[in-house]
Amino acid sequence: MKKLDVWVTIIVIIIAFGTVAWGVHNAIGFFAAIDKFEVRRHQAPPVVAPPPTTALAPDIVTAGNGAFVRDRNLHAAGHYDAETDVRIGKYKLERVNVAPPEVFDAYEHDDTGAKPPPFALVFGDTTTKARQVESGTIYSGELYVVCSRYSLTREAVTCHGSDDDLGEVTFAGKIESDFAARLSVDGGPTPGFQAAAMTGDVTAGGKTTKGVSFDYLLW
Repeated sequence: MKKLDVWVTIIVIIIAFGTVAWGVHNAIGFFAAIDKFEVRRHQAPPVVAPPPTTALAPDIVTAGNGAFVRDRNLHAAGHYDAETDVRIGKYKLERVNVAPPEVFDAYEHDDTGAKPPPFALVFGDTTTKARQVESGTIYSGELYVVCSRYSLTREAVTCHGSDDDLGEVTFAGKIESDFAARLSVDGGPTPGFQAAAMTGDVTAGGKTTKGVSFDYLLW
C-alpha cells in the first residue's frame, strides 16, 4: 500500500510540474507577443500627406485676330451667378457662363461658326415664368449675349457682345484671388467656396452697374 502511495505522489508531482511548465510557457509567449505588438505599433510608418497642388504657370493664347485672349491653364468652367441686382427694362442679369477649356479650343479654331460659344452673359426675361432654384430665381425666358470678344486670365476677365434689345453689352472685371487659389489644374474649381468668385462692372442698355458680384456654381 505504501508503494502505491509513493507512485501516486510521484504522478501528482509530475502533473503539477507539467502544469506549471505549461503556464510559464504560455505566459512567456503572451508577453513576447505583447512586446512584438508594441514594437510594431511604435514602428508604424507615418502617414504622408500628398503634396499641395501647384497652379500651372500662365499659358496665354490669342486667337480670332486678337479677339480672344485666354490663359489655357486657367480652368474656370462654371456658372457665375449674379448676386448684385442688375436690371435693364424687363431683363435681369442672371449669370455668366464659362465653358471648359476644350470648348474654348474648339470655338477659337472653328471657321464655320457651328461650335457653341464658350463665354456668355445670361439675362432672364422677368415677364416670363419664374422658378426658384438653389442659386435664386431664374426665368423660363433667357437671353444669351455671346462674348464676341473676350479675355479670360487670372489678371482680367472681359466680355464684349451685343443684342438688339440691350445694345452693347460688356463686362470688365476679375476672378477674385481667394477663388483663383482654389482653381485646380486638372478639372475646374473645387466646390464649397462661400465668398465672391468674380466681380466687375456690367454695361447693358446704356447703363453701367459697378462692382457686380458673382458666386460660383459647378458647370
